[in-house]
Amino acid sequence: MMKMQLKAVATGLALVTVLTACGSDKKAEGSGTAGDSTEVQQATLAEDVVSAVVDAYLGLKDALVASDDAMAKEKATAIVASLGDGSSEDAKHLMENAQAIVDAADLEAQRTHFEHLSADVYSMVKNAQMAETTLYKQYCPMAFNNKGAFWLSSSEEVRNPYFGDAMLKCGRVEETIN
Repeated sequence: MMKMQLKAVATGLALVTVLTACGSDKKAEGSGTAGDSTEVQQATLAEDVVSAVVDAYLGLKDALVASDDAMAKEKATAIVASLGDGSSEDAKHLMENAQAIVDAADLEAQRTHFEHLSADVYSMVKNAQMAETTLYKQYCPMAFNNKGAFWLSSSEEVRNPYFGDAMLKCGRVEETIN
């Protein structure tokens, strides 16, 4: 009983940390990506789906670092495709946010949607069992007019997807996820 209570408290603290780091107030109103249901939803994705989403997400991050909006759309499309029909609740938010990147008119809009997608992917990987995968949660305090935003990377070296070449190394590693 005590273990379950401690796990619930730790899960709640992790969610608060994620939402605080991402400016949850605006996301909760505008996109529906914030809230208690996201973390629970992500726990049920199959390992092969999680792996495919993470691979495409990392490619999307790299495309945004390179300021390549066409490649960003391609990688976001791969995320949507890896989620199948999206009828399950655990895939819904991921699919909506990835599709928003596909539909975005420009690079800045893609970067805005990437912030929301990053929150969903973070919740997914925190709840998934990913064999031999290390990810780094990185944070840029200057993104979105100093509101700050995070992303996930497979490298400890910071390469900022929110600014690309303009501020390539702006950010820091906040967490290592094994």
